Amino acid sequence: CADLHEKYETASKMLAVQFARSASGGALAQARADAESANILSGTRITMDLLRSNGCKAPTAAPAKERYIMQAMNCNLAMIDGQIAAVRGQAPDGPPEACRIELWKPER
Repeated sequence: CADLHEKYETASKMLAVQFARSASGGALAQARADAESANILSGTRITMDLLRSNGCKAPTAAPAKERYIMQAMNCNLAMIDGQIAAVRGQAPDGPPEACRIELWKPER
């Protein structure tokens, strides 16, 4: 059950990531984020079905980007900073620490 609950919670993180990515883009970025968000929510429905069929306790709240929005925005900004550094020939060693979603804690 723990793995399924973690997968369910990851949906909120991924919704926040999609929102953060679309916030700095135009209509095309928004359309892509909407499609990705729909895919995330479809996967969440499957996870919920698996939770029920395995007799696991159901989550008490629906996935919500607001729980991780600031962390997702910080990740997005760190990615942009990394891209700027790469253009200047100072490529980062790896993904920014701010983008390690496994370390994110809910804000609400």
